[in-house]
Amino acid sequence: MVAALFREMNEGSRDAMRQTGRFALDVVSSRWVQRVVIGATLLGIAGVLLYIPAVLGYVFFYYRYLPELEATVPVHLQYGYVGDHHSHLNMFDD
Repeated sequence: MVAALFREMNEGSRDAMRQTGRFALDVVSSRWVQRVVIGATLLGIAGVLLYIPAVLGYVFFYYRYLPELEATVPVHLQYGYVGDHHSHLNMFDD
């Protein structure tokens, strides 16, 4: 009696698993999901194809229009109190 009950429960769970598996397969293979996946893939490819020339253009213009001297001169910043408040450059030479 108990063995028959377990067999019936086992068959019921197999049927439930088959139905769940079939439902998941139907959802994954539906036209809507296929359209979404294809659209997302095309959008990703378009994004990459637009990103590559942007990076290459940035690098090209950076090295083309930024002089080498400007890019390699160190800048020393001073913070805090400076005793002499006057500029070392006289902008108003007579």
